[in-house]
Amino acid sequence: MTRETLHGATALVTGADTRLGAAIAANLLQAGVRLATHVNDPAALAAHPSAEVNFAAQATDEQAVTAGLRQVHEAFGALNILVTCHAQPVTGGLLEQPHDAFWAHLDQQLSGSYLFAREAAPLLKSADWGRVVLLSSGWAVGAPGLAAVASAAAGVQVLCKTLSRELGPHGTTVNALAHAFTDSEWLTCDAQALALDEARLREQIGQHVPAGHLGQPEQIAHTVRLLCQPVIGAAVAQTLQCNGGYFRHRT
Repeated sequence: MTRETLHGATALVTGADTRLGAAIAANLLQAGVRLATHVNDPAALAAHPSAEVNFAAQATDEQAVTAGLRQVHEAFGALNILVTCHAQPVTGGLLEQPHDAFWAHLDQQLSGSYLFAREAAPLLKSADWGRVVLLSSGWAVGAPGLAAVASAAAGVQVLCKTLSRELGPHGTTVNALAHAFTDSEWLTCDAQALALDEARLREQIGQHVPAGHLGQPEQIAHTVRLLCQPVIGAAVAQTLQCNGGYFRHRT
């Protein structure tokens, strides 16, 4: 019989110290999951007191990520849900962005998503069902000043397809969520792409987005929760676009 709700499921949300990550963690808690959270900044460890596990790690630190997943294993034994939301945006034109800054973002977003998925894989396989949602930017299509963001986002979306083939036979579906025009740290990417400052973009949002308003982190969180539902088993290796209708295409 297919499980009907998320109540009692185990979940790890990375980047719970970001606006999107915090909203996703809170939403899953409301659904009744047993929650583990990762934060980038150790000072944010107390941000989610209802989580059973809290750990801090740089997403590019293999040993720290492995140690964090060991805590999850000790607390839960198995893992049903992994949501990766730890990366932060970086912008810069081709001639202005240092090489190190370009690769630092790719390492945080793409390598970090890979590391968390790799270390979570045994726990996901040992559960009776699993869901992985990898967050990335909607600007995988590319835009001026977003070389690092676009490259990392495209990589995450392809990683999603590969992980689906590896984890699918074990009952775990993997999907990506590409967000843009959301009221979060990532709004800087939208402003950069449209050659506007953030304040002007907020004023003019109705001119650019069919929805007529910025998306809210809580709306992204509801969409992630939908993708985590155990009854959503036919959605596999998809990238769901959440951008208020700006990018009118499907990937």
